[in-house]
Amino acid sequence: MIKIIIKILYSRLMYLISFFKKDIINLPYQVIEVPVALIRKQVVNKKHVRDYYSKKNIPFINLSFRVVGAIQREKFLNFEDNVMGIGNYPINNFKKRFIQKQDWESTSYYKSFSSNSKSKGRRGINDWNEFKKKYLFRWESIFKDLKKNGYKTQKEISPLFGLPEDEIQVCVNKNGEIIFVDGRHRFTMAKILEYKTVPVIVNYWSAELLEQIMSETDSKSLTPSRAIKYVLRNKNLYQDNQVKN
Repeated sequence: MIKIIIKILYSRLMYLISFFKKDIINLPYQVIEVPVALIRKQVVNKKHVRDYYSKKNIPFINLSFRVVGAIQREKFLNFEDNVMGIGNYPINNFKKRFIQKQDWESTSYYKSFSSNSKSKGRRGINDWNEFKKKYLFRWESIFKDLKKNGYKTQKEISPLFGLPEDEIQVCVNKNGEIIFVDGRHRFTMAKILEYKTVPVIVNYWSAELLEQIMSETDSKSLTPSRAIKYVLRNKNLYQDNQVKN
């Protein structure tokens, strides 16, 4: 509980600082809507890779905080080595449960707990029933809420404790491609429910992209909303950026 309070206070402080700080990206904590169909790439699904694009650690207090609105050169972002196409996991598992109405035992989640598997469970849990109770039932509840009430931002879900950095996380490279980082289960549910857009927070912006936008729009600073609007309407940034309805 103490760590959660510290994280909330830290987030509030960083938000306040960013509000007054003049930078290339003003209001970096601004949550933006992006088309689901345009999120076609993801960072490699390994914890140390995801953490590289999403967290900064403070060792002396043993806490990590989300990276939000950072600006970095492409050579330091290393997207070429760490990015792949959006895969089918966990979408196949969710389709079996939510669309085909099969039991969780029919999914690859269950196979991770089988005696023939070399895996030692998932997320540090070795007992199937414990995993089911802690994660699967919660995901079912989230899916039902999304289906009934639509996709809400974290702030809409919890006005007091909802944080922008807990939204689906993405990076935007120099070509304007939106690269998925984290928030896999919510993103997958949004795809299954055929939502056109999802709210995201941008962890990293390519410095080269922002320089291009500022040069072509004669702007001295940008907000996430203005930057992403430019990306989405500029057909020259990357091929086939039109959303298929």
